[in-house]
Amino acid sequence: MKTSKAPETIFIVERPGDTPRAYGSIKAIYDDLSAEEVGVPLYRLWGRFNDSDSFDTGKAKIYKTTIKRSKRNE
Repeated sequence: MKTSKAPETIFIVERPGDTPRAYGSIKAIYDDLSAEEVGVPLYRLWGRFNDSDSFDTGKAKIYKTTIKRSKRNE
């Protein structure tokens, strides 16, 4: 019997002059980057991605997306 897993959400952070980085949660972004590097404090991002899939902080662009996995026989 096949079960459908919920899609995995990730956040991509793009900053000028830096390689885009992928994170598994908003909190993980702040474990790696400071609020100054991101452009806004953590609390400003909570709930931001309910209505849109991206947010521009002025210092970084943050995109919410899902990981696409191949279908396999299980």
